[in-house]
Amino acid sequence: MDRFEIHLRNLFAQAFGQNFTAGKLKIAFPEVAGVEICQIDVSPVDSAIIVSGKDKNGVGYERLYVRSGNSPPEMPLSEIPALLSKRFLQPYDNIWAEIHAMMFVPRLC
Repeated sequence: MDRFEIHLRNLFAQAFGQNFTAGKLKIAFPEVAGVEICQIDVSPVDSAIIVSGKDKNGVGYERLYVRSGNSPPEMPLSEIPALLSKRFLQPYDNIWAEIHAMMFVPRLC
């Protein structure tokens, strides 16, 4: 199982980052009813995790998913500031406002 666990950890690291994989992921191989299974326990995170990958054309992407019942829908970009502010109790709304202001400040030449 060592090679399988290493493979799983590599997949998680590619998608979620090494920090998440090392600190929030626990992989075990208990025996249940005489059959060895793979058990993956994931601890809650302290900040949002962006999932990266490639689509069928090989184009890279980054997405944010939010657990909603039994499904993980992709978070619309417009809802991300409110989620980060509410879920992680950090002043992300102010950061987004500052970024928005910097993007639309007219420059005098």
